[in-house]
Amino acid sequence: MRMIYHYFGNKEGVYLAVLEWVYGDIRKREQQLNLADAEPVEGMTRLILFTFDFFAGHSDFLALISTENLLKAKYLKRLPSVQSMMVPLLDSIGDLLQRGQRLGLFRPGIDAVQFYVSLVAQSQLHILSRHTLSVLFNQDLGDPEWLAARRRHSLEMLLAYLTSDPDREAPLPGG
Repeated sequence: MRMIYHYFGNKEGVYLAVLEWVYGDIRKREQQLNLADAEPVEGMTRLILFTFDFFAGHSDFLALISTENLLKAKYLKRLPSVQSMMVPLLDSIGDLLQRGQRLGLFRPGIDAVQFYVSLVAQSQLHILSRHTLSVLFNQDLGDPEWLAARRRHSLEMLLAYLTSDPDREAPLPGG
């Protein structure tokens, strides 16, 4: 216990170190996807599936995110390195989007931050709300078959957004 306090000062210091480490871990793994070398659709597919699978396999990370959200990012605000860790990922997403647009694969005007927030939402809401949604729908959202279908659905939905025609008007209800 003394060594913990020697290295981290107090429990808050330990928490900050853990928070910084887990964010560093996901960012390091994302860089290993080599998105700069990927063709745009393949790169986005890699990123989408990685993010989905990472959250599925790291409930501890999701617990930390939930705690930080309840605390209004009180501790995360004290870690400027976490913000700078996002720059390479957003640059990679922006590069994929630009290359995809130039090739006519992706629609124009997609914001990298908006896309990533949508990707995170698709990849974690079903995990964070699994128990309540399972009760509401009388279906086990932790079932491997359901999760595999969710993974496919999320991939298809996000890729469809990237490749859809933004000028085509969606039909409005009632006419």
